[in-house]
Amino acid sequence: MNTSHYLMRLHSDLISLGQLGGPEMAQMTERLMPAMSPILQQRLIEQIALLVAEHNQLAGALVLELRMTPDELQLVAPQPSQPVSEPIGDLDARFALRLPTELKERIDQFASNEGISANTWIIRTLNAAVAQPAVSQRGSFGIGSTIRGRGKS
Repeated sequence: MNTSHYLMRLHSDLISLGQLGGPEMAQMTERLMPAMSPILQQRLIEQIALLVAEHNQLAGALVLELRMTPDELQLVAPQPSQPVSEPIGDLDARFALRLPTELKERIDQFASNEGISANTWIIRTLNAAVAQPAVSQRGSFGIGSTIRGRGKS
């Protein structure tokens, strides 16, 4: 859907309505349209996004995805992602974990976006985190390292 086409038609309709109110109303409408166009475009996008979210909620899954470019809106049925990580091994160990509700909701959303369970998402994320080499080894500095001491510049 081309949003600029929609906005041009809306602009034309509002100008026509402004002319019904006489020359002053037509001039006012003409001056307001450049300021109103970004607002109208944003409201259009918000409404379409709400419609897509409501549709997905009723479907119980991520059925449609709204993709946006500066002048284009697309509704796309996302393809299920395939696992790209190597096998992790036997999944027989258990780990009880307490976490804030907001964090759990974010984890559920990330997992849902990838089309996998929250458990699988957590395992992948933890596996990737422990596979990273340690940054804070003595004598090396990385992101998040703290250097203490005195110096002059």
